[in-house]
Amino acid sequence: MDIPRPSKTCSVSHRELLPGDEFFSVLTDEDGLLRRLDIAAEYWNSPPENCLGWWKTAVPENTAKKDAMILNGAIPNDSLLKIFEELTFAAENGYVRSDVCGDVRYVLTLLLLRRRLFRLEREETGEDEKKTMFIVSLRDSTEYAVAVVMPDQERLEEIQRILEDMAREMTEERTNF
Repeated sequence: MDIPRPSKTCSVSHRELLPGDEFFSVLTDEDGLLRRLDIAAEYWNSPPENCLGWWKTAVPENTAKKDAMILNGAIPNDSLLKIFEELTFAAENGYVRSDVCGDVRYVLTLLLLRRRLFRLEREETGEDEKKTMFIVSLRDSTEYAVAVVMPDQERLEEIQRILEDMAREMTEERTNF
């Protein structure tokens, strides 16, 4: 499934979302088609029943400012995939608690879905009410289960820095023989 880009228009009020406006993005499944709704914060009540995932964000204050490295494509897909595999290995083998890196894996998964390197197969809610996304790598058909761990805006910015640092370290390792 491909995640649509933001519409920059509130799906409820139909007004343009301006720099600084907070809004919620919702992914829904409508007859097997992935649909994205962007809803201004003042119109948000709760996610719809057919919601696959949602997150809160804001329109950047300075749209002329360059996107972060991670969003503007400056980090190669192979590096992002390698980071994902390393985080998955570390969590699955007890090298790091999955609750520590869970939100990082979730954000990275969303990015890899956006870049069309992963495909969302389904999402399930466990008895404990926690959601899990089941995804497939389009490179090697490996299946992954990723906990849905929604970070707040401050943590999201921290995760972005973490991923950029990890990618930078990988690049330095390759150039330092």
